[in-house]
Amino acid sequence: MVDASLRREKLELTRRNFLSLIGWSVLQVSGVAFGLMGLRYFWANTSAAPPTKFTIGRAADAANFSETVPYVDVAQRTAVWRRGNTLIAIWLKCQHLGCTVKIVPTGYNCPCHGSKYDQNGNVYAGPAPRGLRWLGIAVTPAGNLQVDKGEQYAPLTPAAYYHIT
Repeated sequence: MVDASLRREKLELTRRNFLSLIGWSVLQVSGVAFGLMGLRYFWANTSAAPPTKFTIGRAADAANFSETVPYVDVAQRTAVWRRGNTLIAIWLKCQHLGCTVKIVPTGYNCPCHGSKYDQNGNVYAGPAPRGLRWLGIAVTPAGNLQVDKGEQYAPLTPAAYYHIT
């Protein structure tokens, strides 16, 4: 007789059974949610970065770059200068903590922590440990000038110069 009343209680939707059903359902949904969050851990959380190589114009027009006002690519944080018959590309990334440096008449200044660089990118004041990086410039098969952030040089390194012909 106890056995029959126990079966009947389990089949009926009593307050106790209803609360038990809700409790187990919440526990199962929480377990699935945490399991999915755990699986999300295995996928990289990356975003698309700007390309390391970009064009700045045609090689035939290299002599048209200004010696007093640089060509600045804001998205790439790069300034391209003409110095006589050569072009140089300087990465406008402070070597202290990576802020974008500003071009000033005396060279470059970091607005974040006060590092100061001369016209060639050599550091002369502030917390930056080294000078601004010069970037490689090459001609593509299509005849375009291409700056490559993967080729980084110390200031005044001859390999960083692009000689205008």
